[in-house]
Amino acid sequence: MARERPAILRYASAVVGVLAATGLRLLFDPWLGDDRFVFATYFAATLVVAWYGGLGPALLTVVAGTLAAKFFFVPPRGSLALAEDSSILFGLALYVVVAIIGALLSASQRKARREAERVSADALERQRRLEREMLERRAAEAKIARLNHELRHRLEELQTIIELSPVGIAIADDPECRRVRANSALTAVLGARQGADAVCGALSGNAAGYRILRDGQDIPPEEIPMRYAIAHGAAVQGAELDVVRADGDTRTLLTSVAPLFDEEQRVRGAIGYCLDITERKRMERAMRLHEQRLELALAAGRMVAWDWDVNSGEITRSENAAEVLGLPPGPCSRGLAWFLQTVHADDRAAVVDAVEGTTPDRPEYVVQYRYRRTDDGALIWLEDRARAQFDDSGRRVRIDGILLDVTERRAAEQALLDADHRKDEFLAMLAHELRNPLAPMRNAVSVLRLSSGPDQPGLRWVTDLLDRQVDQMTRVVDDLLDISRITRGMISLRRERVAVADVVERAFEISRPLLEARRHHATVSLPPHTVWLEADAVRLAQAISNLLNNAAKFTPDGGHVALVVERDAETVAVRVRDSGQGIPPHILPHVFDLFMQADRSLDRKAGGLGIGLTLVKRLVDLHGGSVAAYSEGAGRGTEFTIRLPAAEAPARAEAPPESRAAPAGEPADRVLIVEDHRETAESLAVLARLWGHRVRTVHDGHAALELARDYAPDLIILDIGLPGMDGYAVAQAMREEKALRDTVIVAATGYGSEDARQRSAAAGFDMHLTKPVDSVTLKRLLADPRAYRSAPLAQGLAAG
Repeated sequence: MARERPAILRYASAVVGVLAATGLRLLFDPWLGDDRFVFATYFAATLVVAWYGGLGPALLTVVAGTLAAKFFFVPPRGSLALAEDSSILFGLALYVVVAIIGALLSASQRKARREAERVSADALERQRRLEREMLERRAAEAKIARLNHELRHRLEELQTIIELSPVGIAIADDPECRRVRANSALTAVLGARQGADAVCGALSGNAAGYRILRDGQDIPPEEIPMRYAIAHGAAVQGAELDVVRADGDTRTLLTSVAPLFDEEQRVRGAIGYCLDITERKRMERAMRLHEQRLELALAAGRMVAWDWDVNSGEITRSENAAEVLGLPPGPCSRGLAWFLQTVHADDRAAVVDAVEGTTPDRPEYVVQYRYRRTDDGALIWLEDRARAQFDDSGRRVRIDGILLDVTERRAAEQALLDADHRKDEFLAMLAHELRNPLAPMRNAVSVLRLSSGPDQPGLRWVTDLLDRQVDQMTRVVDDLLDISRITRGMISLRRERVAVADVVERAFEISRPLLEARRHHATVSLPPHTVWLEADAVRLAQAISNLLNNAAKFTPDGGHVALVVERDAETVAVRVRDSGQGIPPHILPHVFDLFMQADRSLDRKAGGLGIGLTLVKRLVDLHGGSVAAYSEGAGRGTEFTIRLPAAEAPARAEAPPESRAAPAGEPADRVLIVEDHRETAESLAVLARLWGHRVRTVHDGHAALELARDYAPDLIILDIGLPGMDGYAVAQAMREEKALRDTVIVAATGYGSEDARQRSAAAGFDMHLTKPVDSVTLKRLLADPRAYRSAPLAQGLAAG
């Protein structure tokens, strides 16, 4: 339907129509004149305006057209006054009437047309609306069909999810739970064999052959979760039940059930799930048992488990923290700084260093420290074993650890250390005390040797036997003393650039008597070029000679002993092989242990105390090397291998140390022997007199000073362990005497440690000899004492 035109346009059309009619009439006025078709154009304008603007504008057109026609075209022109000509008046009246009728008719036609347009438009609108409604209905039906299709898919997906879900799901379709549906997971948990509905009825109390227990007791039917939820219209959450299946197996289920309602909010059934937590409960029981055992172990071992959240500063401790540490268990927000206040002040830095020293590559640490309990103030020792955790940026975020009360262990360790120290002191004292009787024995053997002649073979045999036994005893005492020194860390090496050949030669010189006595065939194999080591030649020769002696003792007479030296790029290997009795496999790993002996037989043919190989290992370790033993078993011989870092050849030969010794060749005429052990003093004096020297003996330090002033000896052999005034003080006092400043003073003592040698040098001794002094050394000393004036200690004649 066309819209109604605005009033201003409709009435404007009347003005335009009158103007157009007037203009058109003026245009034809020359041909029409005053009496022909005066109102024709106005009549036409009236009809047009009536069609366009309606009745009102048409009537306006009639009035305006009448006035315009009278003024412009009806005589008298230019005036609105009416003429008396009846034909003109009649024409004017006829025009007005006809124009009005035409306007009415045109307006009526216009109105009818507009009404028809409106009716047509309404019908068209209804048709369109109907079409739209039909389209919308079809769209709605299509959407409903699509939603139904999607709903069917969703239902199928939901059913599939329910069926495949590892969680057991049951749905009761009626309030009486006669129809219970379940997925495969639930039927499997309940042991379905006779159909899911019957089995899953166990959850509602409707299935025979099943029992539902809570805390070991049968649940009343009305308290079964599905029945309870339906009866009360409320959900049941997290109920733990034990279901005894028809096959006798018991499963623990975690059950939750919710009621289902219809449109009128009446309960129409229920849905629930069952999670089989049988394994979880078993693990929880196992975990509780493990925790109980852990708590028992922590309590028995006096250990406290702890963890520290570095970010929050919170420290959590196990329940036994009160017993061990005097601290309450559980979390503590006071952090590490507070805990450090309970640590002994001298140990706090070690704790901080241990914690701060952890890295992602080395997250663990072990530190011991003293801790003061907060309840009773007791000071205890703790061993902290912990592992740090780090984030992706390498920042420390957490530390877990165990605190062990090691107070008793520390006390036991200290007691062991004290006992070991007393043992070392005893061995040292034993070695020293054994040297005292050995000294006069050695001197007596030398006296016998000097007194025996060619016609006394029996005396010569006795002398040789005694000499060998004294040598053996001396080596045993020396080994005891050396192992004691090494154990106490009292041996320091005098390293220098030495040729391996020289060391081997010295070792063979030491071991040659034993090798010859056992008639062994000994061979040495050296590299074609000189091999150098940075070593203490005396101590290294001692280690090699111990291996040679060991080979000689454990190889039957007439056996083979070989020493082979090899060098590779960085190490020197010294191998000692023998054809002896070998080492059993169970003994081989312990062959270097102190006092370890493979020969436990009653006859003890090999002899020894089981310290020789221990001494070898300790000396080689001091040199930064290693020693290993290899044997194919009993009767297959043994091979010992020493490996040491090789050294480069020296750039130039080292000059021998300067000596302030006086020209040699003047034997000692007067000898003073200061020794509190009378047999040692007298035997030494007898031996010196046999060599042609004048000898005086005294047995204490004060008497030695008085006699030395009067006697003016050329050589003083002075013991250190004197009563009243020890040998160090005596030597210092003698050096203060002007007449004795240049006298050669030699220490002859059972103390052979490095500390004793250094004290001897500081006190003014020219030489330090350990008892028993062999006759060769003593004779050379007496023959030319001034050759050793101020000689460096540990150099010269048998200074070791």
